Amino acid sequence: HREGLMESVLYADHVLKGVTIPEARIRAWYDEHRDELKSPERRRTSQILVGSLEEAAALRQRWVTGEAFAELAKAASRDPVSAAQGGDLGWITAAETPPEFAAVLSLPAGAVTMPIRSQLGWHLIQVTEIEPAAAESFAQAHDRIRERLFEEEKRARRAEWVRRLREVTPVTVDQRAIERFVASLERSGAAPPAHPVAPVHP
Repeated sequence: HREGLMESVLYADHVLKGVTIPEARIRAWYDEHRDELKSPERRRTSQILVGSLEEAAALRQRWVTGEAFAELAKAASRDPVSAAQGGDLGWITAAETPPEFAAVLSLPAGAVTMPIRSQLGWHLIQVTEIEPAAAESFAQAHDRIRERLFEEEKRARRAEWVRRLREVTPVTVDQRAIERFVASLERSGAAPPAHPVAPVHP
């Protein structure tokens, strides 16, 4: 246990201390991976859910002749939650779209699918809005990139630290200061951050 505490102290002091990611490095990563940092296309959809193909086809025909989809949803849909909102289901991406509803991904805004069958019944889905895919700005991606680079830097430093521990040349440390620090941790019941590290074998 005492040896593990000492290893953790060494790890925190020699590996994690002073890890910072310069803004220039964050910007460089963003510029290099700009094509990967795109928010996907999103589509806002509404639905009418009914019990039979005939009913769905009749409602779609009423929409074709000019009746508002939202009003038809309020009057006829069996989904009470979306019906109260005029059929609105909110925004979805291609990754979030169930396979049986894939037709909505190729429709223009305002269009309505042909009747689609699911375990719940028969659906008519209208695409009400389309938000195109767009690249994330540097400000939007900044914190996520910094965290990614921070983790990469920690892994690299840990690997280098373990490599040095295995070399013949001993690591020069203030042994007396470490002993005092570990003793104070044991008295208080606290412990430094735990990290899986290689045993210290001078």
